[in-house]
Amino acid sequence: MSTDDADELEQLKDNMKDLMVSPIGWHTMGIPLLISFVLSLLAFTVPQTSIWETVFSLMAWPDKALSGGVIVTGFIYCLVMFPSLTLIARGNHTALKTYINLIYFTLAVVAIYFLKTLISALFGGSVTTFTLISSCIGMVFVLVALSCLNSHLFFKSNAFYLHNRVWRKQLKLRNKTHSK
Repeated sequence: MSTDDADELEQLKDNMKDLMVSPIGWHTMGIPLLISFVLSLLAFTVPQTSIWETVFSLMAWPDKALSGGVIVTGFIYCLVMFPSLTLIARGNHTALKTYINLIYFTLAVVAIYFLKTLISALFGGSVTTFTLISSCIGMVFVLVALSCLNSHLFFKSNAFYLHNRVWRKQLKLRNKTHSK
């Protein structure tokens, strides 16, 4: 948002109001974004045990510290996701693109895990029922997370976030003109 023109900002704010349809509702709470985050986090953690088992066996490390790798990876994932969620709620377009790229990264990790598990199960590998079910659940979670981002409610949420961003800019400009 590069304009400081009050009329353009008011027009932008009105356009966002029209896209929201109703001023207050579920879209103002960011429910689709939160559901998407929780499901993508759960989907991302599903293959972590398998990934870290592979890393630990390749490095000949003791299996006792396996959960440490899973926890650290989940923590780093959250450290990257939380700022993007906060900035999306403030109407930042770059944060939205970053978040969508992270969801696609999660989809790639989960899809590789799912395919590895499925191929192992089909060709007689040592795959437990739990591993097969968890890989399927991970795929469902990440696909539902993507569908939350592709929903009408998320579109309305973004209109609300952008409306508030324009409103904050208007308030900032008014304060600047009144303080002079």
